[in-house]
Amino acid sequence: MDQLLVKTSATTGSQLLRVDSDTSPVGSGGDIGVKSQGRSRCRAWARPTTAFASLWHPHIGHTAGVTIERVPQILMIQGAGAGVHDEWDDKLVDSLSRELGDAYEVRYPRMPDEDDPSYATWGAAVRREIAAVGEGAVLVGHSVGGTILVHALAERPPERTLTAIVLVAAPFVGPGGWAGDEFELPNDLGARLPYGVPVHVFHGLQDDTVPPSHADLYAGVIAQARLHLLPGRDHQLNDDLSEVATVIRRDRTAGS
Repeated sequence: MDQLLVKTSATTGSQLLRVDSDTSPVGSGGDIGVKSQGRSRCRAWARPTTAFASLWHPHIGHTAGVTIERVPQILMIQGAGAGVHDEWDDKLVDSLSRELGDAYEVRYPRMPDEDDPSYATWGAAVRREIAAVGEGAVLVGHSVGGTILVHALAERPPERTLTAIVLVAAPFVGPGGWAGDEFELPNDLGARLPYGVPVHVFHGLQDDTVPPSHADLYAGVIAQARLHLLPGRDHQLNDDLSEVATVIRRDRTAGS
């Protein structure tokens, strides 16, 4: 199969990657993706702001301009428990990826010590993952992953702009919710979160792991929170994140 070398000139410098001429991107590490349209034209997108790109075919040496677009990124932080990353929350990621399609990149890192989380280890890991995404990312946290996500954001706001923050079945740790000094959320949580960023709180009304009342507790400390209470859905939202995908697309459109 023919291969193309696509070189993009960006504000952060040139980047080079190799792609098959009739397939989706390979070898780009998530930073740049390319879909080719024949041997002389291609459509490309990149995480950095990119002004120019050139296409080189190793056999015919042809070059052509390509259009660069940014791929919206979703960072999904898993819940806690043995096997959750590979056996439980992966189904949430599959649902979200399916609903959003190829126009979005869903990142799903494995958290350390998933069966025995601590804020020290998970908070540091979450901050590293946030630092690795591009501008305008959407941050999604499921269960304890959501609790630690907003805790980390409140403690140290990210340098990059965000499109939205989404909590899915996240336990509220503090007055009226669960006890736990290490994970306790500040009373002024909403004021500490990035200004102007929508915060969506999803909770299934049949959740028997984290009571649905925890969603109301989040609303009490995050004035900008938008509650999404889903009848008949459990702690995993029945492995269906279609409603989450809907608000992501809506917020992305509103912010573009």
